[in-house]
Amino acid sequence: MGAVALVAALSGCVFDRITLPLAANVVVVHGVLNPGVTDQVVLLERALDGQGNTVRVPYDSLNPIVSNGGTPIRDARVVVRNSRGDSVVLREERSYRADGKGAGVYRFANIEGVGAPFALVPSFVVAPGERYELRVATTDGAVVTGATTVPLATGRTVPTVPRQFYRDRDSVFVGWQPVANAARFEVRIESVSGPFVAFVDSLEYLVAGSLTHTSRAGRPRVFWPGVRQLVTVSAVDANYHDYYRSGSDDFGTRGLITRLAGGVGVFGSMSRVRERTLDVTADNADAPAGRWEATTTVASPLPQTFQLWPESESLGATRLSGQVLGLSISAPPQTVVATQTGVQITVSVLARQSLRDTVVTIDGRLEGLGSGEVRLTGTVRGTGQAVVYRRR
Repeated sequence: MGAVALVAALSGCVFDRITLPLAANVVVVHGVLNPGVTDQVVLLERALDGQGNTVRVPYDSLNPIVSNGGTPIRDARVVVRNSRGDSVVLREERSYRADGKGAGVYRFANIEGVGAPFALVPSFVVAPGERYELRVATTDGAVVTGATTVPLATGRTVPTVPRQFYRDRDSVFVGWQPVANAARFEVRIESVSGPFVAFVDSLEYLVAGSLTHTSRAGRPRVFWPGVRQLVTVSAVDANYHDYYRSGSDDFGTRGLITRLAGGVGVFGSMSRVRERTLDVTADNADAPAGRWEATTTVASPLPQTFQLWPESESLGATRLSGQVLGLSISAPPQTVVATQTGVQITVSVLARQSLRDTVVTIDGRLEGLGSGEVRLTGTVRGTGQAVVYRRR
C-alpha cells in the first residue's frame, strides 16, 4: 500500500492525495509480533469518522477498543502464516469471555502446545528471523494483508535485581549488540504519565533521571518517585518503526505511515534485547509526603499502608507519587498518585502503573499540617465509605 498519511478532519480522512468521505469503512489493524512474550495480539477496529463511538468511558484494559472510544471489528477471520506455510487462526477474546469483553481483540499463544492460562487460544511459534504474513477478512468482505520479518535477536540481558534510582541525580547507561533485520532500536520507559519512547540507530542510550515527555503539555517527568519502572530496548522492523515514529491522533488510525494492503495501521515485529528495572525514589519531604497508615483495617482495593514522595508542583497544586506497602512478594507493585491543593487531597491507587487504570480514589482533607500528628480524613469516591489515615 506504500506510505500513507492520514489526517482526520470534519470533512473526512485524507490519505496522501486520496480523500475518504465521512463514514468511510476503513479497517484499522494493530499487530506486533514479539518472540519474547507468550501472548500475541492483533487489534481490529474501524477508523473513527466523527459519527462513531466517541464518548469516553472509564478505560478498561480487558476491553481496550470499546473503552477507548473505538469501534471494534467482530467475528473477523485473522490468520498469521510463516514462510514454511504453517498458520494459525487467531481467536477473538470476547468469544470465550463470560462478560463479553475483548471485542476486536484477537489472540494466539507463542508456545509449543497450550496450557493454562492460555488454554482457550491457539498456539503458534513466533521465531526471531522468521517472516510472517497476516491476512484479515471481515464479515463485510474487506481484506487486509501485511508481512513482517522478525528482528534476529538471539537473547536479551535481564538483571535480576531492580536498581535504586534517584531521579534528581542518577543516570543509567544502557548498551546492546547489533541485530539483523532491525530498522531501529526502540528505547521504552514505562511511566505513570504514559510510556516514553525514543527510536535510535546507535547501540547505546543514556537514561537520565531528568527525562521529560517533550511532546506533551507541561512536559511531565518520565520518572515518578516510589514507582518501579521498566526500561526496555527492542530491535524493531521497518513497519513498526515507520508507523509509530510518525505521530498519532484520536481518530483510530494512530500512525501516519503504513505498509498494509486494504487497510491502515501496522503489522510489524520486535525483539527485546535489553531490559532494566528501576526502583525510582527521591529524598524525604514533609507531609503530605511520607508513610501513611489506615487507623482501622481496610479491605482491598483500599491500601492499608502507602508511601508518598513529591513528584511535581503546578499552579498551586502539589502532585505526589508512591506505592502501596506490605504487599506479598508475588503481588505486582501498586502505584499511588495524589494531588494536594491546600488542605484538600485526592489519593488514587492505580493498576498497571497507568493513570487510566484507577482502581480506587479517596477524596480527603489534611488535618494537623505543620504539627507532629497529621491525618487524612476522607471518603471513597463512588461509595462514600469513610476512611482515616495517619502519617507515621
